[in-house]
Amino acid sequence: MSQPRVRLTSLMIAMVFIAFSLALFNQVRSAAFREAALEQQLRESRSGAFTLEVMHLLLSDRGIEILKQASDVEVLRVSWLPDEYDVEVAPTGVMLGEAMAAKVACALMDHRNYRPGHREPFMDSSPPPPPLVGLRFRRGGILDVLVEPGFSETALGEVRFKIYDQEGKIVHSYESPIDICNPELQRVIKRLSRQKNPGK
Repeated sequence: MSQPRVRLTSLMIAMVFIAFSLALFNQVRSAAFREAALEQQLRESRSGAFTLEVMHLLLSDRGIEILKQASDVEVLRVSWLPDEYDVEVAPTGVMLGEAMAAKVACALMDHRNYRPGHREPFMDSSPPPPPLVGLRFRRGGILDVLVEPGFSETALGEVRFKIYDQEGKIVHSYESPIDICNPELQRVIKRLSRQKNPGK
Protein backbone atom coordinates (compact mmCIF):
# COMPACT_ATOMS: atom_id res chain seq x y z
CA MET A 1 0.00 0.00 0.00
CA SER A 2 1.37 3.38 -0.99
CA GLN A 3 2.11 6.00 1.60
CA PRO A 4 -0.66 8.41 0.47
CA ARG A 5 -3.24 5.61 0.84
CA VAL A 6 -1.93 4.81 4.32
CA ARG A 7 -2.27 8.46 5.28
CA LEU A 8 -5.79 8.63 3.83
CA THR A 9 -6.82 5.48 5.69
CA SER A 10 -5.34 6.81 8.94
CA LEU A 11 -7.13 10.13 8.43
CA MET A 12 -10.44 8.37 7.82
CA ILE A 13 -9.97 6.22 10.93
CA ALA A 14 -9.18 9.35 12.95
CA MET A 15 -12.28 11.12 11.61
CA VAL A 16 -14.48 8.12 12.45
CA PHE A 17 -13.00 8.01 15.94
CA ILE A 18 -13.62 11.75 16.44
CA ALA A 19 -17.19 11.45 15.16
CA PHE A 20 -17.82 8.50 17.47
CA SER A 21 -16.36 10.43 20.43
CA LEU A 22 -18.51 13.47 19.70
CA ALA A 23 -21.63 11.33 19.38
CA LEU A 24 -20.84 9.62 22.68
CA PHE A 25 -20.21 12.99 24.36
CA ASN A 26 -23.53 14.37 23.08
CA GLN A 27 -25.33 11.26 24.26
CA VAL A 28 -23.84 11.53 27.74
CA ARG A 29 -24.66 15.25 27.88
CA SER A 30 -28.24 14.64 26.71
CA ALA A 31 -28.65 11.96 29.37
CA ALA A 32 -27.38 14.39 32.02
CA PHE A 33 -29.82 17.07 30.83
CA ARG A 34 -32.69 14.57 30.90
CA GLU A 35 -31.78 13.47 34.41
CA ALA A 36 -31.61 17.09 35.60
CA ALA A 37 -34.98 17.84 33.97
CA LEU A 38 -36.58 14.80 35.64
CA GLU A 39 -35.17 15.82 39.03
CA GLN A 40 -36.58 19.33 38.53
CA GLN A 41 -39.99 17.92 37.60
CA LEU A 42 -39.94 15.74 40.70
CA ARG A 43 -39.10 18.73 42.92
CA GLU A 44 -41.87 20.80 41.32
CA SER A 45 -44.33 17.93 41.71
CA ARG A 46 -43.53 17.57 45.41
CA SER A 47 -43.72 21.35 45.90
CA GLY A 48 -47.02 21.48 44.02
CA ALA A 49 -48.50 18.70 46.13
CA PHE A 50 -47.43 20.54 49.30
CA THR A 51 -48.87 23.91 48.26
CA LEU A 52 -52.11 22.26 47.07
CA GLU A 53 -52.48 20.63 50.49
CA VAL A 54 -51.77 23.97 52.20
CA MET A 55 -54.38 25.77 50.08
CA HIS A 56 -57.05 23.19 50.94
CA LEU A 57 -56.10 23.37 54.61
CA LEU A 58 -56.45 27.15 54.65
CA LEU A 59 -59.57 27.50 52.54
CA SER A 60 -61.33 24.14 53.01
CA ASP A 61 -63.60 22.73 50.33
CA ARG A 62 -66.38 25.07 51.39
CA GLY A 63 -64.21 28.16 51.00
CA ILE A 64 -63.10 27.05 47.55
CA GLU A 65 -66.74 26.56 46.52
CA ILE A 66 -67.61 30.07 47.74
CA LEU A 67 -64.74 31.53 45.73
CA LYS A 68 -65.80 29.61 42.63
CA GLN A 69 -69.39 30.83 42.78
CA ALA A 70 -69.09 34.38 44.18
CA SER A 71 -70.08 37.07 41.70
CA ASP A 72 -68.78 40.04 43.72
CA VAL A 73 -66.48 40.87 46.62
CA GLU A 74 -66.97 43.43 49.40
CA VAL A 75 -64.25 45.44 51.13
CA LEU A 76 -64.20 45.03 54.93
CA ARG A 77 -63.06 47.54 57.52
CA VAL A 78 -60.53 45.75 59.75
CA SER A 79 -59.57 47.02 63.22
CA TRP A 80 -57.08 45.54 65.64
CA LEU A 81 -58.53 44.87 69.08
CA PRO A 82 -56.60 46.62 71.90
CA ASP A 83 -54.00 44.46 73.61
CA GLU A 84 -54.98 41.43 71.56
CA TYR A 85 -53.60 39.74 68.50
CA ASP A 86 -57.09 39.66 67.06
CA VAL A 87 -59.25 41.84 64.86
CA GLU A 88 -62.83 42.83 64.32
CA VAL A 89 -64.28 43.37 60.88
CA ALA A 90 -67.19 45.45 59.64
CA PRO A 91 -68.80 45.47 56.20
CA THR A 92 -68.38 48.70 54.25
CA GLY A 93 -70.83 48.19 51.41
CA VAL A 94 -67.99 48.89 48.98
CA MET A 95 -68.22 46.28 46.23
CA LEU A 96 -65.32 45.71 43.82
CA GLY A 97 -67.33 44.10 41.02
CA GLU A 98 -67.49 40.74 39.32
CA ALA A 99 -64.23 41.11 37.36
CA MET A 100 -62.21 41.95 40.47
CA ALA A 101 -63.90 39.16 42.43
CA ALA A 102 -62.90 36.69 39.72
CA LYS A 103 -59.27 37.92 39.68
CA VAL A 104 -58.89 37.72 43.46
CA ALA A 105 -60.63 34.34 43.62
CA CYS A 106 -58.41 32.91 40.89
CA ALA A 107 -55.29 34.10 42.72
CA LEU A 108 -56.48 32.57 46.00
CA MET A 109 -57.41 29.26 44.36
CA ASP A 110 -54.10 28.88 42.51
CA HIS A 111 -52.00 26.74 44.86
CA ARG A 112 -48.82 27.74 43.01
CA ASN A 113 -49.14 31.19 44.62
CA TYR A 114 -48.78 29.77 48.13
CA ARG A 115 -45.50 29.33 49.97
CA PRO A 116 -44.56 28.87 53.64
CA GLY A 117 -43.88 32.06 55.53
CA HIS A 118 -42.66 32.98 58.99
CA ARG A 119 -43.96 35.54 61.45
CA GLU A 120 -42.54 36.41 64.85
CA PRO A 121 -45.15 36.73 67.61
CA PHE A 122 -45.93 40.31 68.64
CA MET A 123 -44.47 41.25 72.02
CA ASP A 124 -45.37 44.21 74.24
CA SER A 125 -42.34 46.10 72.95
CA SER A 126 -43.05 45.26 69.31
CA PRO A 127 -44.27 47.91 66.89
CA PRO A 128 -47.99 47.89 66.11
CA PRO A 129 -49.04 44.98 63.92
CA PRO A 130 -49.42 45.83 60.25
CA PRO A 131 -52.83 46.76 58.88
CA LEU A 132 -54.93 44.05 57.33
CA VAL A 133 -57.11 44.35 54.24
CA GLY A 134 -60.42 42.52 54.45
CA LEU A 135 -62.40 41.05 51.57
CA ARG A 136 -65.74 39.25 51.86
CA PHE A 137 -67.10 36.74 49.36
CA ARG A 138 -70.72 35.57 49.57
CA ARG A 139 -72.36 32.59 47.84
CA GLY A 140 -73.91 29.77 49.83
CA GLY A 141 -71.96 31.05 52.83
CA ILE A 142 -69.53 33.84 53.69
CA LEU A 143 -65.76 33.76 53.26
CA ASP A 144 -63.72 36.53 54.87
CA VAL A 145 -60.14 36.90 53.65
CA LEU A 146 -57.87 39.10 55.75
CA VAL A 147 -54.54 39.86 54.13
CA GLU A 148 -51.45 41.69 55.34
CA PRO A 149 -49.89 43.79 52.56
CA GLY A 150 -46.43 42.47 51.74
CA PHE A 151 -43.16 44.32 51.42
CA SER A 152 -42.07 42.90 48.06
CA GLU A 153 -43.59 43.45 44.64
CA THR A 154 -45.09 39.97 44.53
CA ALA A 155 -45.44 38.45 48.01
CA LEU A 156 -48.29 39.27 50.38
CA GLY A 157 -47.94 38.77 54.08
CA GLU A 158 -50.01 36.71 56.52
CA VAL A 159 -53.40 35.56 55.32
CA ARG A 160 -56.41 34.67 57.49
CA PHE A 161 -59.50 32.83 56.29
CA LYS A 162 -62.84 32.66 58.13
CA ILE A 163 -65.95 30.96 56.80
CA TYR A 164 -69.48 31.54 58.13
CA ASP A 165 -72.71 29.80 57.32
CA GLN A 166 -75.85 31.68 56.25
CA GLU A 167 -76.75 32.34 59.91
CA GLY A 168 -73.37 33.92 60.63
CA LYS A 169 -71.90 31.00 62.59
CA ILE A 170 -68.19 30.30 62.04
CA VAL A 171 -67.69 26.92 60.39
CA HIS A 172 -64.00 27.22 59.50
CA SER A 173 -61.17 29.49 60.60
CA TYR A 174 -57.50 29.35 59.79
CA GLU A 175 -54.60 31.70 60.39
CA SER A 176 -51.16 30.84 59.17
CA PRO A 177 -47.85 32.49 58.27
CA ILE A 178 -48.39 31.73 54.60
CA ASP A 179 -47.28 34.10 51.86
CA ILE A 180 -49.23 34.44 48.64
CA CYS A 181 -47.06 35.43 45.69
CA ASN A 182 -49.16 37.14 43.05
CA PRO A 183 -48.26 40.59 41.67
CA GLU A 184 -51.81 41.49 40.61
CA LEU A 185 -53.30 40.56 43.97
CA GLN A 186 -50.47 42.45 45.68
CA ARG A 187 -51.37 45.60 43.77
CA VAL A 188 -55.05 45.27 44.73
CA ILE A 189 -54.25 44.75 48.42
CA LYS A 190 -51.76 47.64 48.54
CA ARG A 191 -54.24 49.98 46.86
CA LEU A 192 -56.96 49.04 49.33
CA SER A 193 -54.59 49.33 52.31
CA ARG A 194 -53.88 52.95 51.39
CA GLN A 195 -57.58 53.86 51.57
CA LYS A 196 -58.49 55.27 54.98
CA ASN A 197 -61.76 54.00 56.45
CA PRO A 198 -63.24 52.51 53.29
CA GLY A 199 -66.99 52.79 53.08
CA LYS A 200 -67.26 55.86 55.32
